Amino acid sequence: MKLFFTKYFFSILSLTLILTEKTSAASKIIDAMRGAITATNLELDNPDPELAVNRLITTIMSFLGVAFMILIIYGGFQWMFARGNEDQINKAKKLIINSTIGLFIIIGAYLITFLVISIAAQIA
Repeated sequence: MKLFFTKYFFSILSLTLILTEKTSAASKIIDAMRGAITATNLELDNPDPELAVNRLITTIMSFLGVAFMILIIYGGFQWMFARGNEDQINKAKKLIINSTIGLFIIIGAYLITFLVISIAAQIA
């Protein structure tokens, strides 16, 4: 059952990505995402360490945001395909709740890091 669900999930995800590439509105969104990823790349020739750390953290946060969305979608699929089975529903709820808690922890860590870097930049 788990293997079937995994194959089904990735098949739908692949099909969705292929189909969204064809539409003009989705193409604009994908181009914007590519631009955002390009904008957050590290510039290694830039001597400013604050900017380099900020871009590195922003890049990591972008990937973690994508991972969060994948976990939420996966939990939603688990819940949909539970078919009334309470154990599977509870497992899906736990996954959604834990990924949301993880997101808040990640946002908190980002805010603390941003605060420390800002204070260190003002001191230096």
